[in-house]
Amino acid sequence: MKRMVSIGILLLVLVITLAGCRAPVKDSGFPQLRTICELASLKGYYHNVAEKVDDGIIFGIGFKKIWLEYGGIVKIGVDASKVSITKPDANGLVKVTIPEAEILGIDFDENSIKEYAESNLPGGFSTAEKLKTLALAQDDMLQSAGANRSLLMQGQERAKKVIQQYIEKVGEAIGKEYTVEWVNYVEPILNTTNI
Repeated sequence: MKRMVSIGILLLVLVITLAGCRAPVKDSGFPQLRTICELASLKGYYHNVAEKVDDGIIFGIGFKKIWLEYGGIVKIGVDASKVSITKPDANGLVKVTIPEAEILGIDFDENSIKEYAESNLPGGFSTAEKLKTLALAQDDMLQSAGANRSLLMQGQERAKKVIQQYIEKVGEAIGKEYTVEWVNYVEPILNTTNI
């Protein structure tokens, strides 16, 4: 009998950071924001454990078990290429359209891997089996982090705070007071009737 178990996702520390740049923010009127692509507002440090047990391998006898323990970082934030910022109106109102926060990526710490294995068969686990066990555990961890609404909301709130502070500071620098109004991002619908 084969079974795969991935356990132990634990986000330990949240750290604020800004990350990466691949495409400009849409028509902002705020030049520095045009260079930000991904606003990774939170990093979650996690600890994960993957276990794989194979029982009854040869004619119902024999077993092998492996336990992989490791850590890494989950990046949570908003895709700033979907952020839209209007130029201030006559009253200093700036409308900011922002998408929901999402998992932007994971950084797996290869140096943190600890392996515990036992088997009553020659050979134990192959490197390919270990990598597959690790990949399945990473996928499970990523899905669990993506389903954590509280964590995603914290990421979005932090992104809003960073954007709002930037807009307000730009206003202060030129002697104006800007107010931010938030608009929820809606994924565009493709018109397929003319294709």
